[in-house]
Amino acid sequence: MFYRKPLILLLFALLMVSCDKLFEFSPYSAYVPNWRKNTTEQNLEKLLANSDSPDFKPFEFTLISDNHLFYDELQNAIEHINKHQSADFLIHGGDMTDGGLIKEYDIFQDLMKDLETPYFTVIGNHDLLANGRSIYADMFGPENYSFIYNNCKFIFFNNVVWELNFAEPDFRWLRNELIDRDQFTHVFVIAHIPPWTDQFFLSYFYIYNLLMTDYKVSLSIHGHHHNPYEYQNDTLPAEITVGPNLVIGAPQKNVYRKVKVLADTVLFETINFVE
Repeated sequence: MFYRKPLILLLFALLMVSCDKLFEFSPYSAYVPNWRKNTTEQNLEKLLANSDSPDFKPFEFTLISDNHLFYDELQNAIEHINKHQSADFLIHGGDMTDGGLIKEYDIFQDLMKDLETPYFTVIGNHDLLANGRSIYADMFGPENYSFIYNNCKFIFFNNVVWELNFAEPDFRWLRNELIDRDQFTHVFVIAHIPPWTDQFFLSYFYIYNLLMTDYKVSLSIHGHHHNPYEYQNDTLPAEITVGPNLVIGAPQKNVYRKVKVLADTVLFETINFVE
């Protein structure tokens, strides 16, 4: 009886030493293995490998958003895109997960491997829950980033407010990314939260839309709302002329979007993938 307690403690210590990832399977784990890291960088390398010209040429990309836990619907959308679209890449508008959990991120990444084009993501408010922010940083990369393709600039911007304790989005970073707008045929901004929603303070709404106007952004692309629609606010002062605002929609609504980029215009349409 005298040795029972020390023996139990010794066995527990040996178990902990031999199982250095004993708690890896906690739903709140933030451990991302190396082979799952830097997804954005890897996809960008794939995309740019197919386009070595700095000049503009027409192209298409697809949009999907807010799959949350609707994995079957996401898979159906991916299969439809592979079969019916000739897009150069796909953009996901955020909320890849529902609770920001590692397993949700893993499932999303595994499903997206079936997509035949590179893809790029913007972080959503659900992706910031639990340890989601840390997981996103390891699995995908920076929350705010941009790239240039066919002389068009794509800017991905974290504009989530509520889940970040009402912190102001980094509008200075966004403005710095827009300063060189005149060098490009088109500029697109992708941010999860539509700026006219209740997540945005009125001051944030004005700042965002002034940036879109001053730098002549071709298309402002958003997720968050699960039905696809376009928004034009005619109640704004005359000096604020908001360009096209596109809400992508969600796969559980059986839709995704396709965008066709031409030299003088941008065309978009809603695709229903249930045949």
